Amino acid sequence: MKVGEIGERELIRRVRRRVGSPAPGVSVGIGDDTAVLTVAPGRSLLATTDLVIESIHFRRRYATPADIGWKAVAVNLSDIAAMGGTPRFALVAFACAKDTSVEEIDALYEGIHDAAEPYGVQVVGGDTSASPGGWIVNITLLGEIDGAPRLRSAARAGDVIAVTGSLGASAAGLASFE
Repeated sequence: MKVGEIGERELIRRVRRRVGSPAPGVSVGIGDDTAVLTVAPGRSLLATTDLVIESIHFRRRYATPADIGWKAVAVNLSDIAAMGGTPRFALVAFACAKDTSVEEIDALYEGIHDAAEPYGVQVVGGDTSASPGGWIVNITLLGEIDGAPRLRSAARAGDVIAVTGSLGASAAGLASFE
Protein backbone atom coordinates (compact mmCIF):
# COMPACT_ATOMS: atom_id res chain seq x y z
CA MET A 1 0.00 0.00 0.00
CA LYS A 2 1.25 3.49 -0.86
CA VAL A 3 1.09 6.71 1.17
CA GLY A 4 -0.88 8.40 -1.61
CA GLU A 5 -3.52 5.65 -1.40
CA ILE A 6 -4.28 5.89 2.32
CA GLY A 7 -4.33 9.66 2.87
CA GLU A 8 -2.93 11.80 5.65
CA ARG A 9 -5.53 10.90 8.33
CA GLU A 10 -4.86 7.18 8.04
CA LEU A 11 -1.12 7.84 8.03
CA ILE A 12 -1.49 9.84 11.26
CA ARG A 13 -3.51 6.97 12.79
CA ARG A 14 -0.72 4.54 11.86
CA VAL A 15 1.90 6.81 13.43
CA ARG A 16 -0.21 7.25 16.60
CA ARG A 17 -0.52 3.46 16.96
CA ARG A 18 3.25 3.06 16.44
CA VAL A 19 4.16 5.76 18.98
CA GLY A 20 1.92 4.35 21.70
CA SER A 21 0.32 5.86 24.79
CA PRO A 22 1.26 9.37 25.89
CA ALA A 23 4.21 9.64 28.28
CA PRO A 24 4.16 11.66 31.50
CA GLY A 25 4.21 15.36 30.64
CA VAL A 26 2.05 14.92 27.51
CA SER A 27 -1.36 16.52 28.06
CA VAL A 28 -2.32 16.43 24.36
CA GLY A 29 -0.40 14.32 21.87
CA ILE A 30 -0.62 13.25 18.24
CA GLY A 31 -3.84 14.02 16.43
CA ASP A 32 -4.68 17.58 17.48
CA ASP A 33 -3.36 20.85 16.07
CA THR A 34 -0.48 21.00 18.56
CA ALA A 35 0.97 18.97 21.39
CA VAL A 36 0.50 20.27 24.93
CA LEU A 37 3.47 19.45 27.15
CA THR A 38 4.48 20.22 30.72
CA VAL A 39 7.92 20.49 32.24
CA ALA A 40 8.70 20.37 35.94
CA PRO A 41 8.82 23.67 37.85
CA GLY A 42 12.33 25.10 38.05
CA ARG A 43 13.45 23.41 34.83
CA SER A 44 14.15 25.10 31.49
CA LEU A 45 12.86 23.88 28.15
CA LEU A 46 15.46 23.11 25.45
CA ALA A 47 14.47 22.98 21.77
CA THR A 48 16.53 21.89 18.76
CA THR A 49 15.73 20.88 15.20
CA ASP A 50 17.65 19.28 12.35
CA LEU A 51 16.78 18.31 8.79
CA VAL A 52 18.08 15.24 7.01
CA ILE A 53 17.57 15.49 3.26
CA GLU A 54 17.91 12.75 0.67
CA SER A 55 20.97 13.14 -1.59
CA ILE A 56 22.55 15.58 0.89
CA HIS A 57 22.60 13.71 4.23
CA PHE A 58 21.76 10.20 3.05
CA ARG A 59 21.19 8.11 -0.05
CA ARG A 60 18.20 5.77 0.04
CA ARG A 61 20.05 3.24 -2.08
CA TYR A 62 22.49 2.80 0.85
CA ALA A 63 20.36 3.67 3.91
CA THR A 64 17.23 1.83 4.98
CA PRO A 65 14.21 3.83 6.16
CA ALA A 66 15.03 2.69 9.72
CA ASP A 67 18.61 3.98 9.32
CA ILE A 68 17.27 7.35 8.18
CA GLY A 69 14.85 7.62 11.12
CA TRP A 70 17.57 6.66 13.59
CA LYS A 71 20.01 9.23 12.18
CA ALA A 72 17.39 12.00 12.21
CA VAL A 73 16.82 11.48 15.94
CA ALA A 74 20.48 10.87 16.83
CA VAL A 75 21.69 14.24 15.54
CA ASN A 76 19.11 15.97 17.76
CA LEU A 77 19.89 13.84 20.82
CA SER A 78 23.48 14.99 20.45
CA ASP A 79 22.42 18.65 20.57
CA ILE A 80 20.40 18.22 23.77
CA ALA A 81 23.25 16.24 25.37
CA ALA A 82 25.75 18.97 24.42
CA MET A 83 23.70 21.42 26.52
CA GLY A 84 23.68 19.02 29.47
CA GLY A 85 19.94 18.45 29.11
CA THR A 86 17.58 15.51 29.19
CA PRO A 87 15.64 14.85 25.95
CA ARG A 88 11.87 14.42 26.39
CA PHE A 89 9.66 14.94 23.34
CA ALA A 90 10.05 14.79 19.56
CA LEU A 91 8.10 16.28 16.67
CA VAL A 92 8.62 14.51 13.35
CA ALA A 93 7.99 16.22 10.02
CA PHE A 94 8.63 14.32 6.82
CA ALA A 95 7.97 14.63 3.14
CA CYS A 96 8.08 11.77 0.67
CA ALA A 97 6.77 10.80 -2.75
CA LYS A 98 3.17 9.61 -2.88
CA ASP A 99 4.33 6.21 -4.12
CA THR A 100 6.35 5.61 -0.92
CA SER A 101 5.05 2.44 0.70
CA VAL A 102 3.46 2.58 4.14
CA GLU A 103 5.92 -0.17 5.13
CA GLU A 104 8.77 2.26 4.43
CA ILE A 105 7.11 4.86 6.68
CA ASP A 106 6.57 2.19 9.34
CA ALA A 107 10.29 1.35 9.10
CA LEU A 108 11.23 5.05 9.32
CA TYR A 109 9.28 5.27 12.57
CA GLU A 110 10.88 2.04 13.80
CA GLY A 111 14.28 3.71 13.40
CA ILE A 112 12.98 6.85 15.13
CA HIS A 113 11.73 4.68 18.00
CA ASP A 114 14.99 2.72 18.23
CA ALA A 115 17.00 5.94 18.64
CA ALA A 116 14.50 7.70 20.93
CA GLU A 117 13.35 4.92 23.26
CA PRO A 118 16.61 4.37 25.20
CA TYR A 119 16.45 8.05 26.24
CA GLY A 120 12.76 8.06 27.16
CA VAL A 121 11.86 10.36 24.25
CA GLN A 122 8.29 10.21 22.98
CA VAL A 123 7.07 11.38 19.58
CA VAL A 124 4.22 13.82 20.32
CA GLY A 125 3.32 15.11 16.86
CA GLY A 126 4.66 16.48 13.62
CA ASP A 127 3.61 16.93 10.03
CA THR A 128 3.56 15.09 6.71
CA SER A 129 3.76 16.34 3.17
CA ALA A 130 4.32 15.14 -0.36
CA SER A 131 7.74 15.68 -1.91
CA PRO A 132 8.33 16.00 -5.65
CA GLY A 133 11.87 14.75 -5.12
CA GLY A 134 13.49 12.79 -2.33
CA TRP A 135 12.72 12.26 1.31
CA ILE A 136 13.01 15.10 3.80
CA VAL A 137 12.89 14.28 7.51
CA ASN A 138 12.92 16.97 10.18
CA ILE A 139 13.04 16.22 13.89
CA THR A 140 12.39 18.87 16.52
CA LEU A 141 13.53 17.61 19.89
CA LEU A 142 12.50 19.19 23.18
CA GLY A 143 14.35 18.59 26.40
CA GLU A 144 14.70 19.88 29.94
CA ILE A 145 17.56 21.01 32.10
CA ASP A 146 18.03 21.92 35.74
CA GLY A 147 20.20 24.97 36.17
CA ALA A 148 22.16 26.67 33.43
CA PRO A 149 22.71 24.97 30.07
CA ARG A 150 26.25 24.42 28.81
CA LEU A 151 26.53 26.91 25.99
CA ARG A 152 29.01 26.69 23.13
CA SER A 153 29.27 30.49 23.31
CA ALA A 154 30.53 30.18 26.89
CA ALA A 155 33.45 27.92 25.96
CA ARG A 156 36.89 29.34 26.75
CA ALA A 157 40.46 28.37 25.98
CA GLY A 158 41.53 25.61 28.33
CA ASP A 159 38.02 24.08 28.69
CA VAL A 160 37.78 20.33 28.29
CA ILE A 161 35.86 19.23 25.21
CA ALA A 162 34.60 15.68 24.73
CA VAL A 163 33.46 14.07 21.50
CA THR A 164 32.11 10.63 20.73
CA GLY A 165 33.00 8.71 17.62
CA SER A 166 35.35 9.93 14.93
CA LEU A 167 35.10 13.49 13.70
CA GLY A 168 34.21 13.57 10.00
CA ALA A 169 33.31 9.87 9.84
CA SER A 170 29.75 10.54 8.68
CA ALA A 171 30.85 12.73 5.78
CA ALA A 172 33.61 10.28 4.88
CA GLY A 173 31.15 7.39 4.90
CA LEU A 174 28.73 9.20 2.62
CA ALA A 175 31.57 10.22 0.28
CA SER A 176 32.76 6.60 0.06
CA PHE A 177 29.48 5.65 -1.63
CA GLU A 178 29.95 8.21 -4.41
